[in-house]
Amino acid sequence: MARPRVVIEFPDAAPLPADLDQEFLRYAVAGALYNRGAVSGAVARMITGDSRRTFEEKIADYGFLLLADPDEDVAAELNA
Repeated sequence: MARPRVVIEFPDAAPLPADLDQEFLRYAVAGALYNRGAVSGAVARMITGDSRRTFEEKIADYGFLLLADPDEDVAAELNA
């Protein structure tokens, strides 16, 4: 089974910053999907290609929370 591929084309009028590399894009996609609950942590790590430990250390660097539980779940845990 072939892996799905995503291609994003940017117009010449939108030059990409030099630090916007493959790793940044992988973490941006993996983090967004993980925080939305669309993929598990294991799948997010597969997208980034990193080990669990590396993923957990780096995900915050890209602006995402590792534990993104809904407010109701957090409140239930705090009141338990």
